[in-house]
Amino acid sequence: DLLQCVSCKQYLSSHLPPPSEVRIYRDCADHLKAAVIDAHDNTCIWKSNPTPLDTIAPEVLRKEEVIRNIVSRFESMKSLELQSIQFIPSGDYQLAESDIQAVASACDPPLDVTSPALPLAILGWKKGAVDNTLHCDGCLRTIGLWQFL
Repeated sequence: DLLQCVSCKQYLSSHLPPPSEVRIYRDCADHLKAAVIDAHDNTCIWKSNPTPLDTIAPEVLRKEEVIRNIVSRFESMKSLELQSIQFIPSGDYQLAESDIQAVASACDPPLDVTSPALPLAILGWKKGAVDNTLHCDGCLRTIGLWQFL
């Protein structure tokens, strides 16, 4: 991802490894936290008065909370017609079928592993506020589905 300060217009290129590699992920997240401050221009207000680190730090959740959030996102997408969407894993965040089945079976009741909504929910997507959109609270992206439905 490419981040840009709205005040000083400086850019910061960022990338975090998969969260499954905990030690590497934490090290990279710590480096990114420092880089977010250092990337500002010397005259930028945000360099001398940055956002508190606890505001920008990734949230750490217990397994039960993670499962509850996945179920909530999965349920939010039930009203969308997602059958024509094919999930194609790419980049660092690839989900194996065994991962999807493990998450589905950890839910009570188990979720439908054949639903395209399940991998989307696992990766943080939910039904958007606007009709036929998906939204991710993690990356703050919203995508329209009208060309896929």
